[in-house]
Amino acid sequence: MEFYEICTNYQVTVIENIKGKLKKNSPIEVAKDGGVSKDKTYIQLYDEDSLPKEGKYYIMVGTVQPDGTLLISGSNSNIQLNAKKSNDIVSDNTFKDYEKYYKNEKKYDIEHFKSKYEETNSK
Repeated sequence: MEFYEICTNYQVTVIENIKGKLKKNSPIEVAKDGGVSKDKTYIQLYDEDSLPKEGKYYIMVGTVQPDGTLLISGSNSNIQLNAKKSNDIVSDNTFKDYEKYYKNEKKYDIEHFKSKYEETNSK
């Protein structure tokens, strides 16, 4: 049996940032640990994880990799919102909860990388 890492690539549009300053309203790429196997016989995911579905709104919790790409990985890395349209996102209770979580996050002294999808200042 052949073993390999399964990763699914997505093109997403950031509507609102909770943490960081990713470009908004234009497509960016993210990689998600897990997905459909190469031979299409099974789906590999972390416990309590799910694959995002097209047309839904999510909070995506990810990390910037050394090459500037974005990785979402593990349970609670993509949390589906109840929002039906993009204007509803910031009023969604889950979105508000994650804003609070960010304000109260514990800071760690770790190396941070810059995403290749960060907004650039034109000033």
